[in-house]
Amino acid sequence: MVLEVRRGMGSLAWLLAGAALACGGSGGPADAGADALGPDGSMVVPPDIPWLEDGVPPIAAPDLGPCPDGWRAVADEGGVTTCDPYPEGGALDCPAGQAHFPGEPGCAPVGAPCPAGDFSETLPADRNIVYVQPGASGDGSSPASPYGSFLDFGIGGLPSMTVVALSRGTHVGPVRLARGVAVWGACAAETRVTTSAGGDTSGVVEIRDATGEIRDLTVADSPRPGVVLVGDGTEGLLEGVVVEGTQSLALVAVNDAVLTVHDAVVRDTQSRGRDARFGRGANIESGGTMHVSRAIFEGNRDIGIFVGDADTAVTLTDVVVRDTLAETVDGTAGRGLEIELGPSVEVTRALFEGNRHLAVLAASPGTAVTLADVVIRDTLAQESDGMAGRGLVVQGGAVVQADRALVERNRGVGVFVAEPDAELTLTDVIVRDTRERDRDGTGGRGLALQEGARVAVTRAIFERNGEAGIFAGDIGTVLTVADVVVRGTRGRVSDGKFGRGLGVQLGATADVTRSLFDGTRDIGVFVAGSGTAVSLADVVVRDTRARMCADTTCMDAPAGHGMGSFLEASLSASRFVVARSALCGAQVALDGSMDLSNGEVRGSPIGVCLQVSGYDLDRLTGGVGFVDNEVNLDSTTLPVPETAAAVPDVS
Repeated sequence: MVLEVRRGMGSLAWLLAGAALACGGSGGPADAGADALGPDGSMVVPPDIPWLEDGVPPIAAPDLGPCPDGWRAVADEGGVTTCDPYPEGGALDCPAGQAHFPGEPGCAPVGAPCPAGDFSETLPADRNIVYVQPGASGDGSSPASPYGSFLDFGIGGLPSMTVVALSRGTHVGPVRLARGVAVWGACAAETRVTTSAGGDTSGVVEIRDATGEIRDLTVADSPRPGVVLVGDGTEGLLEGVVVEGTQSLALVAVNDAVLTVHDAVVRDTQSRGRDARFGRGANIESGGTMHVSRAIFEGNRDIGIFVGDADTAVTLTDVVVRDTLAETVDGTAGRGLEIELGPSVEVTRALFEGNRHLAVLAASPGTAVTLADVVIRDTLAQESDGMAGRGLVVQGGAVVQADRALVERNRGVGVFVAEPDAELTLTDVIVRDTRERDRDGTGGRGLALQEGARVAVTRAIFERNGEAGIFAGDIGTVLTVADVVVRGTRGRVSDGKFGRGLGVQLGATADVTRSLFDGTRDIGVFVAGSGTAVSLADVVVRDTRARMCADTTCMDAPAGHGMGSFLEASLSASRFVVARSALCGAQVALDGSMDLSNGEVRGSPIGVCLQVSGYDLDRLTGGVGFVDNEVNLDSTTLPVPETAAAVPDVS
């Protein structure tokens, strides 16, 4: 059968007779090419995608489980199972001294429960103990004869490994620990340590060039930082501790100090009094180390947890960082976790929720981050300008590995990677429901990489994002994708345009294997710009819809193409199916190039929209079946989908 051609404005000036392609039979459109014949009469090789009938690749936890201990499995309407660290309805509001920790059914005491008497019931029997109760007048030798305050004895002169037992009530510091001395409250709900005098750098509790412990108490309501560790050889343990309402920085470990935090809540840190800056939950830099488990950081300002400088290391396990607020002075920041200037950070079983500007930021050469079993969601725009609201950001030479992650309902971009030598590996990841930016209604990209970044994605779902499921731009940017689904991309709210599955432009390259682009808008796979090159193998692009604005403001350019190559870009596809596109199965225009082999273009009004004069048809028909299209080839000039604007820098 002779290839059916529709000519119009800009028609092709070459002979088409004799270019034989198979036409569809009486059956309806399908997604596999088993019955399609190539131009030489041979069977067309269908895509090798073992999971295609299931609709999703074999994604591991948090998609198919098992979920981490205590986390709840949640199945959505699309058949995707994710894991949530809280019961249905979210985290509970808890009374003083209690918290709803991730992976637990409800409120639980922070540290030990409150005792029947005034002092802790868990004090060690093998250590010297000094007792303190506000207003008492004893010698500190027993619960019946406690000191009245820290001023009644020299805590700095206590014997090594002494335990200072604090009763219920409010104790006025500051407290300076040395020689392994421990300060041990009755319980976090009813033992409080505070100061009345201010101090920009000295803490309510401080350990310098020494060791010490803080247990079962609350450090609160002070114009000083909360707990400060400084100096090589300094080690501190915080267990069963609440730090709330302190100023500037709640937890500090610098100059090679090591801080271990377990069973803790850090919240409501206030901006620094003299310039209204900071308010961070934790600040670890200059070679400091912090190990955190079973902890919540909430309602702090500027940054929930900041990690900076080479030789600095942090591990976070079973941690929540949420509702970080902007700096008081100018409404900027509000980030959950910021890592820069070369530290090493490991995060396992963590929730980042309701932070501002950026939920997790990794930046600078030498910075190395691993994330496993994490949820990053509901990031809000920056208060000062309505910009950003991104989930995970990697830039400037940082290297990040993220396994088993859910990134949802963030703004602008769910996952953003930029600048040369920035590297991100995503495995078993779901990125969905990314919203447009508050300020201008643009964006909504699930994954965006540019400026020479390198990203590898394996086993992932990108669904219901706005402007694009995946976007890659700029010379030197490299994207590798395998076993990925991009589906249901919506288009952006500001003008109804875009909604693409994959957009690659401006010199970026992408290698895509065993992947499905399903129910996206505008154009399923978009390739544009000199030097841009995309390779597809074992790929299905189906049900690409017109733009949201097709019936209103963009009636003259509705698009709805399965894939397209423009502006000197190149696209190659082998073992592929393009099915049921709203307009063109494929479009080639503005000196773009496309090479198709061993595939099928099925069930579209037009199989190929070809707008490059003199194009070699053999590049489009080698082992390719055209099935159930109204027209297999059309050379009429059609509007070309526009190049997406570059994603602004995160600075």
